[in-house]
Amino acid sequence: MRIPIRFQLMGPLVAVAAVSLATVAVVYGQLATRQTRQRIERQVSGVTQVLRESSFPLTDKVLQQMAGLAGAELLLTDDAGTPIAASSRRADAAATAVNESSHSTTADQSLGKTLTTPAGVYFHSTWPVDRPDRSGAARTLHVLVAKTEYDAAWRAAFLPPILVGAIASAAIAGVTLLATGRLSRLMARIGGEVRRLADGDFRPVETPRLNDESRDLALAVNRAAARLAEYEEEVRSTERLKTLATLGAGMAHEVRNAATGCRMAIDLHAEECDASTSGRDTLDVAKRQLGLIEGRLKQYLSVGKGASDGAIETVDLTQVARDALELTAAAARHAGASVGSQLPAGVCPVRGVPEDLTHAVVNLLLNAIEAAAKRQALVGTPAAVSIQLRSDARGATLEVRDSGSGPDASVAPRVFEPFASDKPEGVGLGLAVVRSAVELGGGAVTWDRVEDETRFLLQMPLATEDCQHV
Repeated sequence: MRIPIRFQLMGPLVAVAAVSLATVAVVYGQLATRQTRQRIERQVSGVTQVLRESSFPLTDKVLQQMAGLAGAELLLTDDAGTPIAASSRRADAAATAVNESSHSTTADQSLGKTLTTPAGVYFHSTWPVDRPDRSGAARTLHVLVAKTEYDAAWRAAFLPPILVGAIASAAIAGVTLLATGRLSRLMARIGGEVRRLADGDFRPVETPRLNDESRDLALAVNRAAARLAEYEEEVRSTERLKTLATLGAGMAHEVRNAATGCRMAIDLHAEECDASTSGRDTLDVAKRQLGLIEGRLKQYLSVGKGASDGAIETVDLTQVARDALELTAAAARHAGASVGSQLPAGVCPVRGVPEDLTHAVVNLLLNAIEAAAKRQALVGTPAAVSIQLRSDARGATLEVRDSGSGPDASVAPRVFEPFASDKPEGVGLGLAVVRSAVELGGGAVTWDRVEDETRFLLQMPLATEDCQHV
């Protein structure tokens, strides 16, 4: 059986309040009854003492006046029970019932037992009058305290505090109901948010404004949602990479075979033809481009497998930059982009896979050329690209700048992740390959916008101290 939390919390509180109120009611009721009885008994005792010892005649008028002080009806009878004087008609009407009562004359200041008369129910006590009448006959004073007045007196003392206690208990129950209702609604809302997270919606939940445990719970749920979103993205990325490795393996094999055959055909053509020096240079560039295709295919496959097939060795980053400039010169001319360079005269050794680093720098240059040409076509800004290599005691920094607009805002935070691309024809693997190649040598690659230009920084530790700082 489902029991809401609000009732689990409110039930014990209400039970404690009810038991406390009942206990107070019983105790205070007994105290109020006892105090009321003692007060009336003191009043009656004082009045009867005066009447018993008085020297003035005990007439109806005297008893009527003293009855107001005693808060009771007074009846004076002789030894035979015949009424001599009464404080009122009710007292006189009670004479028959008084005579039939088995009370003996006492003086113990007690209200006595209850007595039912035609005028109502009374507490009946008898008191001997010390001074006899003129004939010498003894007289008895009967005190009749109305039970209704007695009950009204103790209720007047008992009910106000009990009523206040009942109102306080009701207020406690109401406040508890409101507080637990808020808690129940909050738990229900957070439960719904958790179910939403379980369904794959990892948006953060609304944080309560009140800084209490519920806010801590909401923050914990948000942290869990963020972690789940990260895990989901990692799982999806892993699955995409696995799919890429699986589907691309066969295609890469066929393309590499075709590129190898093409390069062999160029070698045979170069041996058979008496080409000029410039022609041979063109054939050499074509062969290197085919080699680049093979290497790039291997790199794409390494993204899916998580490692490169090449051996890590010492690489001259200066020569890598020169090779990249030569390999991208035709693309720059075709796009109408000017490419400037600032490279050191000496070597700048770093650790890495030579082909992978060459492909990484070529990729950065090709992206820069394409971005600069695209902005030139849109707004007329001259297409300009520059590459600069500098080093110091902290390591080598290769900087590639372009006059393009930079990555789209939708992919800017994750440009180095696989499949993150704002190009309609792109697959988003180029910069992921760049990061993999640089990280193999212990380096890192970042990007930013500087002076309305896009800048990619490739930073790597030096392999030796032989690099000429520029």
